[in-house]
Amino acid sequence: MIVNSVYLMHCIIWVIGDYHCFLFVRQILGKREAIATLAYSITSEHVNDYVLRTSANSVEGNLMFVVFYYYLNLKPKIFDKNIMKLTFAITLSFTIRSSSIAGYIPLAAIVIFQDFNYFVPILVAGLTVAIPTILINLWSDAYFYGYWTVPQYNFIYVNVVLGLSKYFGEMPWFYYINHLYNEFCEIETYGLPVFFLMSVRQLNGTLSPSSGNGWMKKIKGETAKDKLIRTPFVLIFFFTNFVILSAVTHKELRFITVLV
Repeated sequence: MIVNSVYLMHCIIWVIGDYHCFLFVRQILGKREAIATLAYSITSEHVNDYVLRTSANSVEGNLMFVVFYYYLNLKPKIFDKNIMKLTFAITLSFTIRSSSIAGYIPLAAIVIFQDFNYFVPILVAGLTVAIPTILINLWSDAYFYGYWTVPQYNFIYVNVVLGLSKYFGEMPWFYYINHLYNEFCEIETYGLPVFFLMSVRQLNGTLSPSSGNGWMKKIKGETAKDKLIRTPFVLIFFFTNFVILSAVTHKELRFITVLV
């Protein structure tokens, strides 16, 4: 019963992730591309053989699509439901693995830089959603472990301060680059080129006209939301994680699993 309950929750999370992945890609590239993306994800050997079997990794990846979708639809008002949902998804990802928050920090900075009116709503979401969620998580861990513990602190202390992760293996800084290149050559996954393609199309405003979202129009006269969507935040998110995780001595393929 315990094992199957984990599988059941895993399936629910994957359905939520696939749903938001479809919405996200449809808004960025178009409906046709969203259908193709979902079909590729469901039938991918890489996803079914590896990603589905790694609980923390797959939860991170699915929450990433939830965050990306609501990121495109933020409104600079207090208690905006999209900001609240986005904050909750980021907080859940953070409680699961502390390093997952790294890529979201520059995305928040982009929004605030483009429109400072987002600062207060983001701050309020942090106080009303992020902090209570973290406190509930800490209480839950303390209750079931039988003593007070802070997993986020332990993660940094053990892996960075003590450096114990190196005993699981040491890899060079270019490990992820090499793995992405090999996977791309073997046509098993798309890897890094997809992030470049999507981000370049965002930046140039040449996204698919099939979506009907008007990205073939001239950039002149675009709204604040248009400008945010056109910002290559996917590439920024990718390289923030890429640089930080490449600097760590011990590396896991979960980085590739989540982002590919």
